[in-house]
Amino acid sequence: AFFLYNEKNTPTIRKQVTKFALWVATAMLNQHLLRFNIKNTHSNTNPYEELYNRLDDEFTRIQLEREIRLLGVESPLRTVLYKWRLGGLIKEIENVQALGNTRAGVKFKKIK
Repeated sequence: AFFLYNEKNTPTIRKQVTKFALWVATAMLNQHLLRFNIKNTHSNTNPYEELYNRLDDEFTRIQLEREIRLLGVESPLRTVLYKWRLGGLIKEIENVQALGNTRAGVKFKKIK
């Protein structure tokens, strides 16, 4: 795989190739878990737990975005929602069009 970098086989290149291969494998596994609705059991922790606890049992993308800004969470909204869906913490329950933005009115419900 180091040939993809047009580099010689050096320890630095091997490390970069291994790191990239691990990233690809992890991303593929997470997508399969999400696609087939399999609970990710590798960790019992809730990513962004403080943010999750501050939200009501039902919340919209707009409310979540506001809380993300208030807490200073650096991860994008998409990443937070993705990790919560993957962990089986939330599900989408409603999609109300708001101000022409079709994704802004999406409503979610906490499962756990």
